Order: sequence, then structure tokens, then C-alpha cells
Amino acid sequence: MKYTTLYTLILGLFSIGWTDCPEDFMERMQRPGHSEIQLSKVMISGRVLDESGFPLAGATIQEKETANGAIADSEGKFTLVVADNAVLRVSFIGYISQDIEVEGRSTFHITLREDMIELDNVIVTALGIEKKENSLSYATDLIKNEELTRVKMPNLITSLTGKSAGVRVNQVSSGLGASAKVSIRGIRSVASDNQPLYVIDGVPILNSTSEQAYSAIGGTANAGNRDGGDGISNLNPEDIESISILKGAPAAALYGSQAANGVILITTKKGQSHGQRSVSFSTSLMFDNAFALPKMQNRYGVSDGVDSWGERANLPEYDNLRDFFSTGVTSITSISLSHGNEKLQNYFSYANTTGHGIIGKHNLSKHNLTFRETSVLLNSRLKLDGSMNLMRQVVKNKPTVGGFYMNPLVGLYRFPRGEDIAYYKENFEVYDEGRNLNIQNWHTSYEDFEQNPYWITNRILSKENRMHVIVSLSANLKINDWLSLQTRGNVDYINDKVRQQFYASTAPALAGANGRYIEMDYQETQYYGDAILMMKKQWDAFSLNAALGASINDKTVNSTRYDSKTASLKYANVFNLANIIMNGSAGLDQKIDARRQLQSLFATAQLGYNEFVYLDLSARNDWSSTLAYTSHEKSGFFYPSVGFSLIFNKLMTLPRWVSLAKIRGHTAWWAMIFPCSSQILPRISRRVESSWQVMPRRSRIWNRR
Repeated sequence: MKYTTLYTLILGLFSIGWTDCPEDFMERMQRPGHSEIQLSKVMISGRVLDESGFPLAGATIQEKETANGAIADSEGKFTLVVADNAVLRVSFIGYISQDIEVEGRSTFHITLREDMIELDNVIVTALGIEKKENSLSYATDLIKNEELTRVKMPNLITSLTGKSAGVRVNQVSSGLGASAKVSIRGIRSVASDNQPLYVIDGVPILNSTSEQAYSAIGGTANAGNRDGGDGISNLNPEDIESISILKGAPAAALYGSQAANGVILITTKKGQSHGQRSVSFSTSLMFDNAFALPKMQNRYGVSDGVDSWGERANLPEYDNLRDFFSTGVTSITSISLSHGNEKLQNYFSYANTTGHGIIGKHNLSKHNLTFRETSVLLNSRLKLDGSMNLMRQVVKNKPTVGGFYMNPLVGLYRFPRGEDIAYYKENFEVYDEGRNLNIQNWHTSYEDFEQNPYWITNRILSKENRMHVIVSLSANLKINDWLSLQTRGNVDYINDKVRQQFYASTAPALAGANGRYIEMDYQETQYYGDAILMMKKQWDAFSLNAALGASINDKTVNSTRYDSKTASLKYANVFNLANIIMNGSAGLDQKIDARRQLQSLFATAQLGYNEFVYLDLSARNDWSSTLAYTSHEKSGFFYPSVGFSLIFNKLMTLPRWVSLAKIRGHTAWWAMIFPCSSQILPRISRRVESSWQVMPRRSRIWNRR
């Protein structure tokens, strides 16, 4: 092959971009002027306006089949260098895109028309199916990325606080790295955690925790009163495009028993398709201080050397409480890169979170790495989407979630009034010549739950390492204009390693004479897959949006947990497994391939007439391995739901100050399947709800239920 021909092929490949297929390449090479490299370029300029003549700032002008493009300025003007035979794609959100041939021209005056269909608010519902928000028969809320990142929080879900009616978000009081408790429309069960199901891009994710404190002493086998965190807090807020909250049983019926407490649907960002390269960088710094400390009395002094029930006196005032807490600092820095065209979109992001809590040596370090690629093949009939999320987090010395034991606030609040705790801060431990080591120093006995708060923060230490990996793949094949087939697969993996050390002379109720050591390794893996046949068709005044599919969800847990408890250690303050005295007081808990599987069939259909009345039908049947050897093993559990909505402003003329008036109603049956025992049968419930809505222009929705 001649060097000129090779040079032509290489330059031709890069001129059409990586997204063109070989057929497109050969077609270009066979065009007139492409027997040799065609370098003829022309500079063009112009304006992009709407039908009223107003400039469309931010409109995209792209040379088709390339990454070459420009963005219109505040006056709608643009300049761009393109090939003299190029075709321009002009687009703007809410307007119909146009393809314009250059044909040697240098000046363009472009007018875009509004796309009335696109302007209708579309929301992501169950299984990732998009529907018009007005057509839904149940309550939903859509929260955009701007609302989530306006004030950045280390835990993504805490950003939902106050953003949606009926959604209550409480962060566990263990500070940085803590889990969040979310309840949608109240508590439904006393036997479970009442957490909603979290779904990312249509696929459920793991949100379980390796350990939680359930008592004053706390946790599994009376553990270290530890909050094990959750899965949803591991996400990077900058990767989120929007969040949809599905409220009520009908909204979540297609997810079955997993969604008995509602569903939070998360849509992540992907690469841009208008040919522009986008780089986004953000950094934030947040300061935390203890809020609403209790007001302490200074009238009565020490009694019995412990309490503050002594005689009335003018006591010196020491701010022992506020001096105990420091100012917490959290830094979140993220960068994202986005690029693509009509056939291939790429998205990459990295985020780093570091923080210091308000108590003692509490620190957090977290790294998030995300990559997503979307490609379109076979003349836009096949769409492939793949993503990978990696998260590594290290939390040191996470505070307890409350209770009496291992809680520094107990000793801090009970410290006698009129006394300065500074001495016990500087001398939280003293040398014991008899034992040849340092032991705890406190003004009173520390055999039970009260200890020196500075001993707890300095000599009851912990380190938690988490690796969270989510890999997702999906394919969507467009069979014809109204029928498509979608398949999705997902692997979600969590690996937790926990090490907790109690130094010798910690309260005997918690540890042996030589200390206590806890070591836990926890792995949980979830495999998810589904296949859905989707239909969206219009017949004159009638419309049908339907889906039929099947899914499988398989979880496996492996964990090993050693705890010396009060059995103590052979050698004081030597923290490893070989030093644990493994007698009857020590603990060993192990799970090997503890597996649970859920198989499901589901269907949904929404029938509309003239865009003012809609009928929603859905059904799902689950077969859970939890129900093995029960009467429901073969039949599983069936979850039907029925709903309707009537939009009055499509039916009649309403006053100008009313933009939406709607009546909706629905009924649904759901069940909660307990994962802990096959002997506990599910609880069946039915929910019937109805409501009406009136939305004034430029105002909020009024709800009455």
C-alpha cells in the first residue's frame, strides 16, 4: 500500500470520528473529492432565534457526524469552521431540531419552532418507564440535580430533606459516614427498617447495612454500638441527573415486596450528544458545630462526689460541653468530563470527600470514580449503555449512635457542675505501676456505662473500610416505531472490613481486663437481570403505554465476625485474632453463602383518551426463596393495582389562574416478605387512596387527601 493511501485512510478515520461505522467511512471515502484528502473549510456565522424573534442563548450548532460544534451566545450568535459540504444540526431544549446544509453559504438566520410535546413534563416511573406527569394516578415528586447539589452533603440522601411532601429524612447521629433513615408517608412496619427501595437507572441497588445498634449496648451480639452505614450514601451527588420519588403502594406495585415502603428512582448523568466537550469542576467546604446543647444548671454543687445535688451556691461556670466539641470540616471536590455525539456519549467523574467530625478523632476519606458510555448502532435501532461506579471509603473512630455504653456524652453530661473537666481531658489516662500500663482516669467509678469521655474518644478506637462496586449493562432494541425490547444486568458488590479496639481498663461491662477486640469482614453481592417488552402506540384519540417483563434478583452474603467481648485478651492492648481468649464469653458469628433469590413476572398498561382521562393497570407476581417449603412456594404473591386520572383542563376551559386541575384515584395490594425466616408469613395489605389537585399558575400544588 502506498504511503499516500495509508495517510488518506488515517486522516479520513479521524475526520469522521470514532463513532462512525465502517459503512459510513467507505461512503465518505467514495464521495467526490475524497479520492485524496479534502481540506476545503469555510467559516460560517449566524443567529438562532425563536418564532418571536428572541435569541436562543445556549442553542447547539453541530456539524453532523463529527464532534465539531458551537454554542450560541446571549444574542443567539455563533461562528464555526466547517467543511463546505457539511450538514448542521441545530438544537435547543424544548424546540424542534433542524438539519441545515451549508452548500457554500457563510451566513445563516435560523428560526426554531417550539416542540409542544417535549414541553410536557415527563417523569421516570417504575422500571424506568417514562410517562407524562399529569397522566399519573399516584403522587410523585421530581427533584433535579440543582436541588441536590445547591448545598452539598456527604450523604446524598440527606439532601432530600424538605424537598418532598411526606418524605422524612433522618441522618443517624454517628456523624460522617453515617446512614440515613428515610420514611415515605410514615412507618408501615415494626418488624423492618421501613426504608424505601433505591433504584439507579431502573436497577435496584444494595442499601443494606452490615450492622446497626438496636439497644443501649448496641448492635450484633452486643457489639460496639456501631452504625454500619448504608449503600445509598456511597454515591456521588454530582453524578445524579434527577431523583423521582414514588409514593404509595400503586406507585411501587411493579417492584413488589421490595417496594412496600415506596421507591426512590435515581437517574444518573451520561455524556452529551450535541458534540461538545464539557468539563465541570466544583468544590465545597462545609463547617459543622454542635447544635442545641442542653442548658446546664449552676446553682447546686457536687453531692456524693458524683452527682450535682449538693447545696445551693454560686458556682464557677465552666463550659465543659462546648469545649468537648470541635468544629467539623468537610471538603467535597469533584470533576466530571462529558463528550459525545449522536452515536456515542462518554461520561467520567471523580470525587473526593474528606472530613473531620465534631468529636475526637473522627475522620472520613472517600473516593468516587464513575465511568459511563452510551452508544447507538444499527441506524439508531440498538442502544447500548454501560456504567461502572467505584467507591472506597475509610471512616475512623465513628461516634456511637446513642445509648449509654461507649457514648461520651453520658460522662460529659453527668460531670459535676462547678468543676473543670480540663484536668481529665489532659489526664484521661494515668500510669499503673502494678500493671505496667496506662489505665483510665475518672473522678468516679467507671465499671458500668459512665466513663471518661476523653478516654472513649482516645482509647476506644475503630476503623471501617468499605469498597462498593456497581457495574451495569443495558441494551434497548427498537423493533419498530411502537415496540421495543430492553434487557438490563447489574452486579452490586459491597465489602466491609471493621476493626474495633477497646484498651485495657475500659468499663468491665464492655471489655475484659486486658481490653477487647472486634474484627469483622462482610461481603454482600447482588446480581440483577430483567427483560422488558415495551409498547407505546397512538390510535387517533387513544394512546397505550404498556410493558411486559420478567426479572431475577439474587443476593449472597458472606461474613465473619470475631469479638473477644468480656473474655478479654491474653496480652493487654495487643489487638489481633491470635490474642483473643476464645472461651464461652467470646463471640464468633459466621455466614457462608447465605443466599436469597427473588423471581418475578410483571406487566403494566396505561390507556389514555384525548389526553384527559387515563386508566392505569399493573400486576406483579413474586416467587421468593424465603417462602420455600410453605404453602406459597409455588404460587408466590400477586400484587395488582388499578388507578385512574382525569385532567379537567384538557376537558374544559378553566380560569386563567388555574394551570392544572386533576382528580386521581387508585387501589393496590402489596405484601412484605421477611428475609429473616421462612416461617413468618407475609402480611397482606390493601391501600385505597384518592385525591384532587388544583395548580394555580406560578404557585405550588394544593393537595387534599
